[in-house]
Amino acid sequence: MDHAEYSPLPLTAPILRRPENCAVPLTAMQLWGWEYYRRAGTLMSGRVCVASARILGSLDADILIKSIRLVAHRHEALRTRILEINGIPHQCIDPSTERVARVLDLSDTTTVDTEVELRTRIQEFVRMEVDLSIGPLFEAGLFKASALEHVLIVMLDHIVSDGWSYGVLMNEIWVAYQNHATPLNVTPTPELQFADYAVWQKRTHSDWRRRHEAYWISHLKGSPPLKIPCRSDAGTRSEEPAKAVSMPLGRDLRARLHSFATRVRAPLALFFLTTYLAVMSRCCHQDDLVVRFVSHGRHSCRDFQRAIGFFASNLHLRVKIGVDDSPIDLLKNVQAELYTALQHHDFDRVPALIPELDARLVFNWQSVRRDLQSLPGLTFLDYQHGANDRKIPFYNLDEPVIFSPAFFDTGDDIDVLFYFRPDFIDTTTLDRFMEQLRSTADRFMTSPGGHVI
Repeated sequence: MDHAEYSPLPLTAPILRRPENCAVPLTAMQLWGWEYYRRAGTLMSGRVCVASARILGSLDADILIKSIRLVAHRHEALRTRILEINGIPHQCIDPSTERVARVLDLSDTTTVDTEVELRTRIQEFVRMEVDLSIGPLFEAGLFKASALEHVLIVMLDHIVSDGWSYGVLMNEIWVAYQNHATPLNVTPTPELQFADYAVWQKRTHSDWRRRHEAYWISHLKGSPPLKIPCRSDAGTRSEEPAKAVSMPLGRDLRARLHSFATRVRAPLALFFLTTYLAVMSRCCHQDDLVVRFVSHGRHSCRDFQRAIGFFASNLHLRVKIGVDDSPIDLLKNVQAELYTALQHHDFDRVPALIPELDARLVFNWQSVRRDLQSLPGLTFLDYQHGANDRKIPFYNLDEPVIFSPAFFDTGDDIDVLFYFRPDFIDTTTLDRFMEQLRSTADRFMTSPGGHVI
């Protein structure tokens, strides 16, 4: 692979298709994930289950496998492995799509209880770890229980994808399946790929430092460490893997939040971030907080809206809450901070600039739809694989993200998914946090001119 293409470019340079045989670096966000793996002492990938569905009806398994491979052919990120070359990690894109999808036929099993055998094999598939350098980091398993019943499980590693990618992936798979008889309707291969973005980010790094590095150092230096309240025996219990617990906010509250956000002309996510920061300020007894706002990262190029890759990045916001601030004051402060962060987009380079920065506070908001796929002759049901005790990537480290909620707006409700270490945080604390989140949101809507603290 040739490294000559890493010659500097101005930050304003357009993202173009990279030269053939160009070495593909990791983005700053990917390097963050890579270092987490390294510090954890393993390069074995704990892939994320991004789709799990029971499909009833006359599914054409061969066409579905071909459709999955077609989508993998369109998106290089789905054929990517991470290789170290002279001690530096790079993205390696495989030309073949053979390994990304397979059928596991259990219809002729001699086991008395086919459902038990099906669940066992699916759990083995979900829990399977793969070497980042070998892959596959994307893999779909189609489990055939009978001619009229299948279970589709799709696994994808976070180091080559993000939450936005999951929706693009599943939509394109079923569009390809529906259009298998009419190739002219198949979505064309994207002109630009995630690897092109990674090369552009590498080449514009010097100009980014010249334009924006001083701002971030000045803005975030001296921010206090986060004081997350932990259990009294934190860290003394036997080591446990991180866990995930989902709690709904409540449909009525979500509806009222949406109406209020519309009335004050603020995105729902931004108003909810304001509420979240007020709760964390109270919980941690801090009025100066640094929060990582997870952005989909596709602002730099419209073509990436339908692209698959780890484009997501963190916008580091520093929010100070005054004793006389009202919820509306705090909302305006958060809006201004987010706007400025976008102007100085750091592509998640801040942790390397300020190693002492405590940025464990995360706000990850995703708008999702729960509508199951609808295709003629097929019925789709949600399938619970039950492999919830598997290792959660990036959350099993000696220097842990002790507590990290993600917020999923389904349109009807807001599901709060907590990643946490049970040796530091217990579920009772999570219950209290949810109650504070609900009561603070209600108070902000009732008295927007009152005091935050």
